[in-house]
Amino acid sequence: MIGVIYRPPDKNLSQFIIELDQLVYYISKENKPVFLLGDWNVNLMSHSHHQATGEFLELLYSRMFFPLIARPSRITAHKASLIDNIFTNNTLDHFISGLFLNDISDHLPIFSIIFGYKQNVEKDKYFTFRDKSSTNIEKFKLQLGAVNWADLPGYQDPNQAYGNFLKKYMSIYNLCFPLKKVKAKKQALRKPWFTKGLSKSVRKKNLLHKNFLNDPNSHNELVYKRYKTNLIIQSGFPRECTMKRE
Repeated sequence: MIGVIYRPPDKNLSQFIIELDQLVYYISKENKPVFLLGDWNVNLMSHSHHQATGEFLELLYSRMFFPLIARPSRITAHKASLIDNIFTNNTLDHFISGLFLNDISDHLPIFSIIFGYKQNVEKDKYFTFRDKSSTNIEKFKLQLGAVNWADLPGYQDPNQAYGNFLKKYMSIYNLCFPLKKVKAKKQALRKPWFTKGLSKSVRKKNLLHKNFLNDPNSHNELVYKRYKTNLIIQSGFPRECTMKRE
């Protein structure tokens, strides 16, 4: 069982603990591996000197739920906090858990890889699609135009009339746009507008972000954010959409 939980910062923590206790109690009855992940807005790094945070952690421990993330998930020049986490009652399998170095948000993305589950992996990947070429679209229009819809039975019953219409429509649709199955090919994900120069600038921006995380001080933060802002402006992205979380 997998659940994603977000606790708003202004949500009363004591009340949240009571509600969380009820939730964990009921899902534990299923006797299944459970993973609760998300932004809890509870800094586990302060559990020893913040009573409510300690109660939050003790509640999960008492229900046999343990955190998989042990490093700060939000880092600023003045503070580091562990507010994003994955809690699980699965103590039998082996995990690799951690954080991605990514500045898409002011929170570092968290992850956990579980070993012990067998997965059937196809050597050759296939995908299905409908060929909606201009030729097939014109064929579809002609086929629809050739139908005398007044001849369809069931006009006295709206439900039957709609069912007959849909059946006829879908038969033409499937005839003109049949499903095709093709072998997937590796595609280059880089878009034409994403130039080599832009790619180089993004790598430098990521390096500055990594330097800031390794040494979170005001200078490194300023250098990183200033370069990121200039990169966004030069690349043509709306600044208010990309930078609003900062």
